[in-house]
Amino acid sequence: MPGIFGVIDKTRSRSDLDQACHRRAFDLMAAAMMYEPSYRCSRHEFPALGVYAGWVGRTDTAASSAPVEVLGVSLFVAGEFSIDAGGADAARRAIQTYVGAPQNFPAGVGGQCSALLVDEMRRTVLLFNDRLGIERLFVYENDERYVFSSEAKAILAAVRATRSFDPAGLAEFLGTGCTFGEQSLFRDIRILRPSTVVELTGDGRARERRYFEAATWEALQPLPQRQFLGELAEALDESVRHHTSPQGSVALSLTGGLDSRMVIAAARAADGSVPCYTFGSMYRDTYDVRVARAVARACGQPHHVLVLDDVFVRTSPEWLERAINISDGYLGLSGAAELYLNRLARGVAPVRVTGNYGGELLRGFRAFKGSIPRGDFLAPEMARQVQEANDAFAALGEMRPLTFTLLCQAPSGYGRYAIERSQVGVRSPFLDQRVINLLYRSPGRFAPGTEPSTFLVERHRPDLLGIATDRGRLGRGGRLRRGALHLYRELLFRGEYWTGHGATHGIAALTRGRSGHLLEGLFTGRHKFLHPRIWMRGRLGEYVSDVLGGDFEDALPSVFRPGAIRRMIEQHVQGSHNYWQEIDKLLTLAVAHRTLLKPDWGLRPSAR
Repeated sequence: MPGIFGVIDKTRSRSDLDQACHRRAFDLMAAAMMYEPSYRCSRHEFPALGVYAGWVGRTDTAASSAPVEVLGVSLFVAGEFSIDAGGADAARRAIQTYVGAPQNFPAGVGGQCSALLVDEMRRTVLLFNDRLGIERLFVYENDERYVFSSEAKAILAAVRATRSFDPAGLAEFLGTGCTFGEQSLFRDIRILRPSTVVELTGDGRARERRYFEAATWEALQPLPQRQFLGELAEALDESVRHHTSPQGSVALSLTGGLDSRMVIAAARAADGSVPCYTFGSMYRDTYDVRVARAVARACGQPHHVLVLDDVFVRTSPEWLERAINISDGYLGLSGAAELYLNRLARGVAPVRVTGNYGGELLRGFRAFKGSIPRGDFLAPEMARQVQEANDAFAALGEMRPLTFTLLCQAPSGYGRYAIERSQVGVRSPFLDQRVINLLYRSPGRFAPGTEPSTFLVERHRPDLLGIATDRGRLGRGGRLRRGALHLYRELLFRGEYWTGHGATHGIAALTRGRSGHLLEGLFTGRHKFLHPRIWMRGRLGEYVSDVLGGDFEDALPSVFRPGAIRRMIEQHVQGSHNYWQEIDKLLTLAVAHRTLLKPDWGLRPSAR
C-alpha cells in the first residue's frame, strides 16, 4: 500500500491563490498514488495550519484509512505501529503516547511505519519515520512549502522542478542498484534518514532531529550464551505470534532455507491455519519449492506454488513498466517478477510474512554489494562518479555488520519493498525491536550444536532439521551422505549461476548454440525462478531494443557514451555477451525517464 502524502504551507497563507496552488499540487499527488483499482484515498485539510494531508491504500490490511483523531490530534500512518493491535487501535495508543509526553515522541513508538501527526491544539505538525527507515519518506522543500510522500512519484507529479535525475543518485544506482542515505534518484528530493522526526511550526521552519541512534544498540553488553539463546527464542516466538495473527488473513512466504523455517517452527500453528507459498520457475520445480513443500507438509500447512510462468514472459513489458512506476524507478525486471508473483500471493492472503533478513542478522550473510558496470557505456564524468559512489559504499560496509544490515541494507531495499507492499502487507518477525535488541547482545561465538538458526528451529520442531535445505545443508543420514548432498546441490546452484545470471562473456558465447542451450537447460530453474538473460535473448529482446535502441542515451548525453548501449544490446541478444544486469538498470532508467519524469503529469486526470 502506498502510504501517506501531503503539502504543508510553511507561510500558512490565507490567500485564495496560494491555497488553490497547494490544493492543485495535493490533487496531483493523490492521482499519482492511486495506481491500483483496489486503492482508496482519504484526504483532509487543516487550514489554520496550512496542512493538506492524505492516505492511500487498501482496506484489507491491518492499517485502516487515515486519519485517526483523538483529543484534537490527527495521525496519518503508512505501515504499522504494532502488529498485536493493528490499525486504528495502535494509532490511538500512539496518539495517547504523544499527548502524555510530546517532548519524547516518537521515541517510544515501534514498528515499521512513517506518519504525519497534526496537533491542532498545540499548532504543531510532526512528520517521522521508523527506526530503520524501511517505511520511506521522500521530501521536497522550498521557502513556501514542505512536500512529503511515501513514494517519490507523488512529488514528481506535483513539483515540476524535481523532474530530472540527480547525477549523484544516478551514480549510486548504476553502481549499487539503489541510492543510500538521504540521496534519491531525483533532483532536490531527499529521503529522510532512519529515526528522523521533522517538526514544522508557525515560524515557517522545518526542524529535523534524530530520535534514536544506533550507538544505543551498539552499547548493549553481550549476554552469556545460554541466556542469549533463551531470550532470543522467547522474543522470536512472541514476534512470530503477533505477525501471524489474525489467522485467515496471513500467509507465510516459505523458502528452502532456514529463515522462513525458523518462522514456521516458532508459529506452532494448528494444522491448516497458516497457508504457505513459494515462488517457482516455469522450467521445473526449484529446490526452494521442493524443500518448502516438504516443510509445509511436516507442519500440517497447505502449500501453494506461485509460478513465474509463460503468461508473465509474454506480458513482461507491461509488468516491467508498472513495476518501475511503483518502485519509483528503483527496480526493473526483478521488480516485474515480484509484482506478478505478489499479485498471485494476494489471492492466498492479504498479508505476507517472510523470513527476510534472518540470514543477515543471525549469520552475517551479506549480498548487498557495489560494482562497476560492464560495457564501457558511461561518459567519463559519470564513470568517475560511479567509482566514487562505490568507494563511499565500501566505506559504509566497514560499520558493524548488524548496523549495516539494519540501517543501510534494509532501507535500501525500498524498490522491492514498495512493489511487495503495493499488493500485500509485508511483515518480517526478525525486524521486531525486541529481537533486534537481543541480537546486539549476542556473545559472538557459539558452542557446537548451538548455532542460533538451527537452535531456533530445533526448540519447537526438531524434525524440520531432518529436511535438507535448498543448498543441501542439514538433512538426515551420516556426515558423508549429507556432505555429498550438499556438494551436489551446490554444484547445481553454481552451474545455474554461471550459465545464467553470472555468465561471463566467454561462457555466454559458449552457450549460444544448440549444444550450449542444452547445457544451460540442465541447470535452469534448479534454484532461481527469474531467468532474465535467457528471456532477453528471446522474447524480451525486441522490447529492450525498442526502448533502449531509440533516443534514450541521447536524452542524457552527460551520462552515456553514444552508440555504446546499442552495441551492448546487439551483443547480448545475439548471445555473444552477458550484459543483462547493465541492460536491466538501463531499461529501468529509460522507462522511469519516459514516465516518472514526463512533462504532462498535470494534464492527466488520473495516474492510473
